[in-house]
Amino acid sequence: MPIACRSKPGEGTSVRLALPETVPRMNVYADAILKFAGLATLLALIPGSDTILVLRTSLRFGSRAGMITASGAASGPLLWGTAAGGGVTAFAREGSVPFNVLTGFGAAYLAYLAVVSFRGAIALMQGTEGGEFAGDAADMGRRPSNAALYGRGLLNNLLNPKIGVFFLAIMPGLIPEGTNALALGFLMGLTQSIIGIAFLWTLAIAQEMARPWLQGRYFPLVVEITAGIAFTGFAILTAASLL
Repeated sequence: MPIACRSKPGEGTSVRLALPETVPRMNVYADAILKFAGLATLLALIPGSDTILVLRTSLRFGSRAGMITASGAASGPLLWGTAAGGGVTAFAREGSVPFNVLTGFGAAYLAYLAVVSFRGAIALMQGTEGGEFAGDAADMGRRPSNAALYGRGLLNNLLNPKIGVFFLAIMPGLIPEGTNALALGFLMGLTQSIIGIAFLWTLAIAQEMARPWLQGRYFPLVVEITAGIAFTGFAILTAASLL
């Protein structure tokens, strides 16, 4: 650590420790991440399509499947943050062609999830174990693979244009001048991923603990119908942003 010595006439020599320049720089990074963490926590606590998807998956296939789906959903902010820090989202500003394409795909995917949920409700009313598309599982009604569960959660997050807008609107004001925007974007995305996975894993585990009280056909039926309505609403709202 550098040491600076100085003295004044009639006084003894004083010693001053000069902190490395990396210390204040680290403080700047920490301050920006802490500010972002507060906003990311609020975003995680607001129910959205990720929450509905994890709850539905946990109820249908167990908490482990829900946690895998949650891990996929929580991986999305990591990519969003890195892309935003690197300036990629500047090409996808609201109203631009890339943004509209992303919004269209997002609305279509949410509509697909709504159809899957309604098919599950119909299967429950008919007393069968089906309700999933063949593309979601090897056989009708069977648990999807871990890769399929993870991919479903990841797609649900990446195809949500509102997440991209969140990073695009928040990050520019939190990245100080002279810092590595790409690295800070990655760290902010990692922060939201950690917060998101903690929240979603808690939901999946809580649902598993409450399973003894949720047995039978009627509660899963209510969940499937509610999820279908919610996904339909999200799809309509997403598509309406194109108008």
